[in-house]
Amino acid sequence: MKKRFSWVVVLIFSLANCFCQPQSQDNQYDSYLVLAADEEGDDLRWTDYLQSQLDRRGKNRLQTISGEETTLEIVVDVDPAMTSEYAVVRQKDRLTLRAKNPDSMLWLLYQFIAWISQYDDHLEALDLPPALLDMNRTCEGTFAFEYRGIYSPTNSDPDFMAINASHNIDYDRGLWGHNLRKVLDGEASDEVFAWTQGKRDHRQFCFSSEDLYTRLVAYILDNYGDGTVKNGPNKGQIQGSRFCIMPDDNNIVCQCEKCRQAGNTVQSATPAVVKMMQKVAERFPNHRFFTTSYLTTKNPPSMHMPENTGVLISAIDFPLSYGFESTSQAADFAAKIKKWRAVTPNIYVWDYMRNFDDYLTPFPVLGVLEKRLAFFKQLGVSGVFYNGSGYDYASLDDVQTFTLASMLKSDSLSWSSIVKKYLDKFYPQSGASIYEYCHTLEERVAQNPFALEYYGGIDAAIQAYLIPTEFENFYTRLDAVSKKISGDERVRLNRLLTAFNYTLLELMRTPNGLPYNAEKVEECLCNLSGYTAFPDMKYYKEANGALAAYIDSWNRYDVYTATDHSLKTDFKFFSKEANDQPIPQLSDGFHGFPSDYHTGWYQFRNGVVVGECEVGEACTIVVSGGFLYAPQWKIDLPGEVYVLVNDKRCCEGSFVSTPVPFSKQFCRFELPAVAGDRVKIVVQSCKTTGYSVACDEIEIYEKRQFV
Repeated sequence: MKKRFSWVVVLIFSLANCFCQPQSQDNQYDSYLVLAADEEGDDLRWTDYLQSQLDRRGKNRLQTISGEETTLEIVVDVDPAMTSEYAVVRQKDRLTLRAKNPDSMLWLLYQFIAWISQYDDHLEALDLPPALLDMNRTCEGTFAFEYRGIYSPTNSDPDFMAINASHNIDYDRGLWGHNLRKVLDGEASDEVFAWTQGKRDHRQFCFSSEDLYTRLVAYILDNYGDGTVKNGPNKGQIQGSRFCIMPDDNNIVCQCEKCRQAGNTVQSATPAVVKMMQKVAERFPNHRFFTTSYLTTKNPPSMHMPENTGVLISAIDFPLSYGFESTSQAADFAAKIKKWRAVTPNIYVWDYMRNFDDYLTPFPVLGVLEKRLAFFKQLGVSGVFYNGSGYDYASLDDVQTFTLASMLKSDSLSWSSIVKKYLDKFYPQSGASIYEYCHTLEERVAQNPFALEYYGGIDAAIQAYLIPTEFENFYTRLDAVSKKISGDERVRLNRLLTAFNYTLLELMRTPNGLPYNAEKVEECLCNLSGYTAFPDMKYYKEANGALAAYIDSWNRYDVYTATDHSLKTDFKFFSKEANDQPIPQLSDGFHGFPSDYHTGWYQFRNGVVVGECEVGEACTIVVSGGFLYAPQWKIDLPGEVYVLVNDKRCCEGSFVSTPVPFSKQFCRFELPAVAGDRVKIVVQSCKTTGYSVACDEIEIYEKRQFV
């Protein structure tokens, strides 16, 4: 039994008008007494911590207590024997804060500070998110998920993680993602790489390699030790890290003799990967090791895995939309979890919270993710990792990250209630407008059959939830409000509005968006150039997404060709791949950027694209087309581009022999034509298997009109 510690920390405040809002219980106190439940260990440590926080955040402290003053007594109790994660016991003027471990206690202490600051205006807690717990009532609970990872800029702050009991994979994992090459330290023997087709393939690992195992062990020892605390008051306590043991991101499987003996097939690397993971897990029992259910490790092993191992299962294969539970993808996902649960109880899910091709346009994903969390919980998932925008700014990321962190702790909270709490505190003057708009988008997603896309352009957003004029009106209202606001809220709004200018520009770059307005474009480009004031707003998407390059594209390339540009509007384009379906994208006046494969481009993989027209009178015809070269996106240049006049091949296009990746390549033809000539341009599919061709606007005009 714990022994009551008699030493008392007393913090005294002179209070006047300390009620911020009426409550069911009187929370007006003149002083706080902080007591440790035990004179040794974590209780005393966290008593000191709470005392220091209250002391630092308090104002107008008095040095004496009169007999008429009221005091709230706070007891701090860390008890590893608890069956629940935390408990709050309220007995009039006595509040006991109990937690199972130090991390949960830290979160609980900040919950108390955030909660009591609502009533005590002598406590400064403007930096803390709103409290989730009502400490007027006795309650206890356990977090909905053991692991609560969010890979987002808001959650990259260690203070935020501590305050919100969230995790960040860069902080709590010694290895994660496809980063096993870290253990090689830039050098390695051929033995560590996969053996395929009679040779070593450096694109993948051999998980039976003794050299790879030795290097992995050395990496863990050098950087993380054996998982125990070596010095200080907690010496000897377990403080292990998590590690991901994953193949590189491809379908290559080692076929060496040892891997085949372990059970590898041409398609499955699971046996050798899990065998390696078991070996290192036995070497480091205080650490935890995970693989992924992905590509070559999609299927579980046949043997039971050690207690300190587990699996991260990607949820990317089923749609990000309401009603996903009834889809075949969700059924497959549930079946996959069931199979893995037969060999390990440690099932984590790798889920997604962003459009990775557009961080800056609003992405109303919270309602869908709330449904998915309930789905994961029902399947017995114990941890969730949300893959977000990493360290790059995303619009409303602070709102969404706090909401997800809250729902990962409690499955009884709704996204809408959490969002409102957050906006009320951090956006007091603009929050009502932001909430109304966000709620509108979330409701539209709930009613729309179209799924949110993990990699989508502005047209995908328009299809699923974004009404261009509605967004423009929201931006205008928010901009007007921001000009009447100062302080931290103004800074947050300035950053958000800067990002929204990207969305306005994208909406003027598609025929489905806003009318193209050259003056408005210049205004938006000027506003977006202000991104340099925000260190985390360098990129607007995951790959090849520098904002500087995006702005440069607006200045370097024609974005829109006006209808009176002397284009021959009777030139029609057809896709032979799609049974001669017309292709309006190639003559709608909108041009594509080399940094983006969505807007302004027409993509096809097989067959040809044909454009044809009939010449009205003798002239020189100019045919010009742009094509995207982006191998990383599996987009290659056409196999051939040529022009036919009266079905006779008269000129062929050519490209530079070594084009720069993520570049726009052009073909241009000049040819004489007489009245009645039938002119055709033919674009052949590329020669690289599995790659697409992306065609830009193809212009056909009479040269004399530009003389």
